[in-house]
Amino acid sequence: AVDAISREPLTAVNLTVDSDDGIDLGFLQVTTVIRALNKDTGDLKLNELATGGDIQVLRVVQTKVGGTGKILLSTEDGGIDIDTTGTGISTVGSGVITITAAGANKPITVEQPVSGTTGTITLTATGTITTSATISDSGVGNIALTSSSAGIVQGSPVTSAGGSITYNASTTIAQNAAINSSGGAISLTAGSSITMADGTTTTSVTGGAGGSISLSAGTNVALSILDSDGAASVTATSGTISDNLTGEGAANTNIRGGTTDVTLTAGAGIGTSAEEIDTLIAELTATLNTSGGICGCSGCSRIRS
Repeated sequence: AVDAISREPLTAVNLTVDSDDGIDLGFLQVTTVIRALNKDTGDLKLNELATGGDIQVLRVVQTKVGGTGKILLSTEDGGIDIDTTGTGISTVGSGVITITAAGANKPITVEQPVSGTTGTITLTATGTITTSATISDSGVGNIALTSSSAGIVQGSPVTSAGGSITYNASTTIAQNAAINSSGGAISLTAGSSITMADGTTTTSVTGGAGGSISLSAGTNVALSILDSDGAASVTATSGTISDNLTGEGAANTNIRGGTTDVTLTAGAGIGTSAEEIDTLIAELTATLNTSGGICGCSGCSRIRS
């Protein structure tokens, strides 16, 4: 299925398209993608023109096992809603999934799963990326979420079987569900704050000291649980690193795992006398750049500051 005439819009309220050899619809002006299904070889490309605005997506899928076909979904000036009434976006092959919402402050909302195998899953928006359904790679596939002018609100697990997981947000990151990669590098970067909800976990463990976790915020970082058997670092450039996990003691540590390489850096304090940063690790380096104090490190066998 190919739209071959340059920028002549294919206009409809609802779009359903099936193919055995790829789908290339670069000039859409539709409200809802009911189904876009590619059964065999080729890429699956859907692009909504600026005149079409926002787009709702119910089902986009590559069904060839072992196939390499990509899924490329984009808007030129509109938000993308992977709507709860559908089944989501998936590939059973190794192709990438790339979802891009362009224009001014255009969001991506994930209400049904986005899933792949070993291909990179990339979500890029100018507005807020909000998830209430899983994003996952069943193999060693990378996952990247980027909001160039707003934040990321994660409400459901994001997982990879060893690929890297990367968040970049212009403003805030709210992590309200687990992030888990079996030894892949996990990196969260926010222009403002990073907040992990109470009980939320970020995990990168291989069993061979190969995992790594990095959290870097322009202001504050509120920690729940980081679990790594490699390096772990937390940076709150102009603010504080605080304990956002209920409870104390070995069962309620903020930083744990086999890691011997943990670095905490803050501009205005690490923990408080009432809520210290609890750890169960071998060694910790803690640095204050301006003011505040360092309160925590229970469970460390060695502390450097």
